[in-house]
This record gives sequence, C-alpha cells and structure tokens, in this order.
Amino acid sequence: MSHPLTESGAAHKPSILRLPVFNESGGNDIFVAGNDPRTLRVLRTLSAVAPTDSTILIDGESGTGKDLVARLVHQTSKRASGPWVTLNCGAIPQSLVESELFGALKGAYTGIDKDKSGLIEKADGGTLFLDEIGELPMEAQVKLLRVLQSGRIRAVGSNEDKAVNVRVIAATNRDLREEVNAGRFRLDLFYRIHVVHVELIPLRDREMEFPHLVESILDNLRNKGINVPELRTSAVEVLVQHSWPGNIRELENVIERAVLLSGGEAIDGEAIREQIVNSPQPMVENKMAISPGIDGYPVTMSLTEVTDAHIQKVLDHHGGNKTRAARDLGVNVKTIYNRTVARAKENGTEAE
Repeated sequence: MSHPLTESGAAHKPSILRLPVFNESGGNDIFVAGNDPRTLRVLRTLSAVAPTDSTILIDGESGTGKDLVARLVHQTSKRASGPWVTLNCGAIPQSLVESELFGALKGAYTGIDKDKSGLIEKADGGTLFLDEIGELPMEAQVKLLRVLQSGRIRAVGSNEDKAVNVRVIAATNRDLREEVNAGRFRLDLFYRIHVVHVELIPLRDREMEFPHLVESILDNLRNKGINVPELRTSAVEVLVQHSWPGNIRELENVIERAVLLSGGEAIDGEAIREQIVNSPQPMVENKMAISPGIDGYPVTMSLTEVTDAHIQKVLDHHGGNKTRAARDLGVNVKTIYNRTVARAKENGTEAE
C-alpha cells in the first residue's frame, strides 16, 4: 500500500472531504472521503437518497463504519431533528427482540409489570438503525416486514395497531442473499430493505485514503487534549503493511494505544507492531465449503505452492472475483493480483 504520509503523519493529497457526524456521546466523529472513486460513489448515492424516506441497506465488514454512514444519512435527512434510535439485532436475546422492537403490554409475559414502548415507536418521526439485521429472528422479520409495508406496529400482547412514521436503515456484515438461500432470511424482507444498497470497502482496499484516515484519527486524539507525538516513517510502513481485519475500528484502537503508551516520544514501527500483536483479532467466519475427504495439502508442497493453491481455491469459490477473495483471505486485492500474475508467468500462461 503506497502512501504520502510524512514523518509527522501529515497528508498532502488534495480533495479530501472530512464530514463531521454526530455521535451518541454528544460529540462528532469524522467521515473521511479521499479521491477513491468507490468512496465517492457511496457519498453520491447517500446524497441522493438522504432527503427521501427510502430504506437503505449498508453492507460491509465489521469495523468499516456502517453506523457512521447511517448517522451521516440521518443528519442530512429531513428527519435530522427527529429521534435517532439504534438496535444491534445480534446483541440481545432472541426472546426479547420483539418486545424491544414493537413494545409489549403489561402482563404480556413474565417480568412485564407495565406497558413498554418499543424502539420503533420511540423512533417515530425519526430514523431507526438496525445493525446486524441478518441476526433478526424469523418471527421478528415477519413483524418488521409488516411495519415497512403498512407503517403500523402491534405491541406484544395487544390486539390494536398503532401508526408510526419511521425511516429504517439496516446494516449487515453478512451476505443476505446467501442467508435468503439458506432459509435464514425472508426474501420479501430482503427486497423491502434493499431499496437502496451501499457497500463499504474494507480498510485494506482504501489505499488512496489510508493516510488521511490516519491523520483524521490523530486529529481526533489532539481534539481530546491528548499529546500526539511524531509518527515516524517506520511506523507508517507497519501501518500500511497490516491487512486490518478489524478495519477502521482496529486502526483507531492501535493508533490510540500507541499514542497513549508512547510517553510523548516519537512512535516507531516497533511500537505500532507491538500494539497490533496485542490487538484482539476479529473472528472471521469461514465461508468456504469444505469438501469431504480433503485433509489439507500434501507435505511435499512448498509454502509458495500451498499459498497459490489456496488463493486459487478461494478465487474459484468466488467465481474469480478478486475483491471478494481478498476479503475472505484478509489481504489486499493487489496481493491476489500479484500472485496470480506471478503464477501465470511461472506456468507460461496469461493471468485473467
């Protein structure tokens, strides 16, 4: 990953857009958009749909900033003065999802000693952000579909409907089409939330914007009154070489810890490397289908041969799509391309 960072961490590329976005703590986060056409395409899409009430599905790996994008949409919409309500569908027990979303009447089930308003009702006039919507139980999916179709909710234990005016923004790090095919997600709900779809690219593929993201993180620390020392070239090189499976969230974590533990001294590559090693790595779901009877690669194969064979296996799984293969392997898409070219030269063929 090439970069224009100087010793101080300053970036010198033009046309950098830094948009302040509200957060739940009362402050602002920053959405950084450089000159990467993919990020600019996302911004153009969001700019076109933010003033509308259309449902939006944000797709991307964990840590890519899906919630940040959702907040950006809310604050630039006509609902900006209305409530902003969020629910992580994978963070609460399935048995409580329906009462959390739709509300419940007193006595509807054990533990409800008074009427409970649901999050959809609380978001009336504003925006409801449903993170990890792929985790929503089937029963709740049916009720959510009804809300999106009719604009009405029914609390658990009630026989009466209530009208609501809510915009829904959903996010997922799963392939919902695969979830539909597996019978875990309703096709009709998929179409309802897939009216507008944006996909956030992983950090490892944001080469042109990487230095500006680093500088934005450093600026945020400075704004908190934290003394930010010099970021040496060796530190930048380590940052650039890492694949960042945790994406921007991991980058923020590593940089902040390195700054706080620096003692005011310049941060070098070893300091960054130490924080990366100590950073918990996200669980990566194995999407590869495991063929029966395959026990791995023969011990006679060299490491390069095993690497190339596994890259090809993942490429085949994704129909030759290098971007998706790179995402599953946790590497930059250029790594896939370079190995494919190198293998083709060795075999005397042309790379696809």
